[in-house]
Amino acid sequence: QELEIAFNVKFLQDALEVVSSKEVVVETNAHNTPAIIRPAGEQDGYRCILMPMHIDGK
Repeated sequence: QELEIAFNVKFLQDALEVVSSKEVVVETNAHNTPAIIRPAGEQDGYRCILMPMHIDGK
C-alpha cells in the first residue's frame, strides 16, 4: 500500500548517521503515527522513533 509521510530532515539525518548498514527499515502504521527506523536485517539493537510532520493540505 502506498503511503506519503514527511519527517523533519534534520531528525531523519541524525537517525541515519548512527546506522552502519547501507539499508534501513522504516516501520509505521499510518502517515500520522510514529515511525521506527532500524538497520535492515537486524531485529535487536539500534532503534529510532520519529514522529511525522503534518503537511498542510494532506
